[in-house]
Amino acid sequence: ITHGDWTPGSGERGIRMLLDWHPEMDALFACNDQMALGAMKSARQLGRRIPEDLAIVGFDDIPEAPYFDPALTTIHQDLSEMGREGVRQLICLINNPAEHPTAEPIKLLPTLVVRQSSLSNG
Repeated sequence: ITHGDWTPGSGERGIRMLLDWHPEMDALFACNDQMALGAMKSARQLGRRIPEDLAIVGFDDIPEAPYFDPALTTIHQDLSEMGREGVRQLICLINNPAEHPTAEPIKLLPTLVVRQSSLSNG
């Protein structure tokens, strides 16, 4: 595990550290797609082929993810659903503060979007 700041630059630095520590590493999960993009760049510079030598998966499913080279496998969250649920809870808290003194924990299920960055022909 390395820590980043959600930027491509931290993805670049993170993959270099991880491959230094674990040169046999063959997969990476980045906490967001921007960090995955940086990791992809550094991995290629280090001679790693994606996905043949190193599979990479991001998180967020940003609109550019299918256009990365290779297209990025990522986790999709339905931001519209998150917004609707947040507004629904806010309205309940405003309209019925005695019945709903705090917001309820909600679990929204993300979706794995498989693309070329995690697929190997081998």
